[in-house]
Amino acid sequence: MVLDFGRLFVTDSMREDIDLTFDFSGEQYRGVCPFTAPVRFTGYAENRAGAVTLRGQVCGDYTDLCDRCGEMCTAHITAELCFTLVSTMANDEERDDFLVIPDKKLDIDRVVLEELILALPTKHLCSDDCRGFCSGCGANLNRQACTCSEDDGDPRLSVLKTLLK
Repeated sequence: MVLDFGRLFVTDSMREDIDLTFDFSGEQYRGVCPFTAPVRFTGYAENRAGAVTLRGQVCGDYTDLCDRCGEMCTAHITAELCFTLVSTMANDEERDDFLVIPDKKLDIDRVVLEELILALPTKHLCSDDCRGFCSGCGANLNRQACTCSEDDGDPRLSVLKTLLK
């Protein structure tokens, strides 16, 4: 969705409220489509003393594999957005808090999706007390007990166990 901020750039003290819903169900990240439910952006764009600012909050649910047990699970995510919108930059220095929109039109879908992906946790767990799976038999320890026998290790190294006592 393209938003036109042309009037906002020329009208001082103007504010436009924004409330949008996005469907990112077809967008892939790390081999899965994490955003299966609609994502909502609420915020505003405001011209204050000639500076146009876009602020808001993106929230929605995402689905991903648990890094311990490998099960698919859903969690809620919220990301804050704050950008200064400019039509040109005086120098070629790239800044993360500035969005250059020369025609004063912004493709907000891309901005919202990028912020959501940046806000995703690097380690996703189905719950804080997820026990994962057994490295020996592969059992999901959240669902069943391990069927492995206790391994005492190499008997030639048993003398080293006395050092741990």
